[in-house]
Formats: sequence, C-alpha cells, structure tokens
Amino acid sequence: MIDVSVNVNIFENLFTRFIDDEQAIQKNPKSNIELAKNDFFPKVKNYFTTNKLFSTDKMPKLLLPVTIDLFGKNELQVIGQFFDLDKNIN
Repeated sequence: MIDVSVNVNIFENLFTRFIDDEQAIQKNPKSNIELAKNDFFPKVKNYFTTNKLFSTDKMPKLLLPVTIDLFGKNELQVIGQFFDLDKNIN
C-alpha cells in the first residue's frame, strides 16, 4: 500500500516506475470543430435548431438519415453544416 496524496504528477511517476517507462496516455483534446460548435451553438440556440436529424421516415426521398448542425426557418429554410477539415480522409 502506498500512502501519498493523489495528483497527476505522482500518478505519472508511479505509472512510469511500476507499469511502463513511457508516459501515460493522455486524453485527446477536443478537436477544433468541437470547440467551435461548443462556442457557437449557445449563441444561436434561439434562432436555430441544432443537430437536427432528418430520417427516411419523415422524408422518404432521403437515402440515408442525416444530421444537420443548424436548421432554421424565416421566410426560407436555412441550413448550416460544419465541416471538420482536420479530420482524416479515411
């Protein structure tokens, strides 16, 4: 039994000493697109529906269900979609 206070530095030192000499795997930070969505969506929630799912049940001409990031309507329907340009092509 090891009696020490719990913090990240002590955990990494113990992990390196007893488990593996490489650093512990860090969680992947949020992507730029997720950060942008988390910042932008609260600002436009009064004007748009976010993450709107269109399914083949509601729209029979669709081949597959699709999720649209922003959907709203004034005089015309308005649709907005974020594209993650940092995403791998596969």
